[in-house]
Amino acid sequence: RVVVLEDIKRWKCILELPSQTKENLLEALSQLKKKIPSEEVIRTTKIGEAVEGLQTHSDNEVSELAKEVYSQWETFLRENRCKPTIEVRSDATTEKLRSNARRMLCEALEKEVRNHHLHKNTTPIPKKLRRCVKST
Repeated sequence: RVVVLEDIKRWKCILELPSQTKENLLEALSQLKKKIPSEEVIRTTKIGEAVEGLQTHSDNEVSELAKEVYSQWETFLRENRCKPTIEVRSDATTEKLRSNARRMLCEALEKEVRNHHLHKNTTPIPKKLRRCVKST
């Protein structure tokens, strides 16, 4: 499920507006229920605080939906917090192409730097370039 930050921010504004209608609150919460933002998105946008605040809303329908959304996010984050990140691997052909591309880029960069230093002869080759050249 893709989460668009602008949508999260817009829904948060709707939830936080004091004079918001019940229908708008329910619509925003329904949209949020379809999404599971990352912990970072919840923290940085403070959408979790907005949803949590509606759990005590005077309208029972709004408060129940807010509880559902908050609980759903909390459960998902708790269950996935300790899972290792997925390492993306490529087939052998792709890995070989990438390796060759890295090697060729490093060689070209090394030549460029050495030519520059022959003419300028001022500073040593940067460490990042030396590491790049050594790793190929």
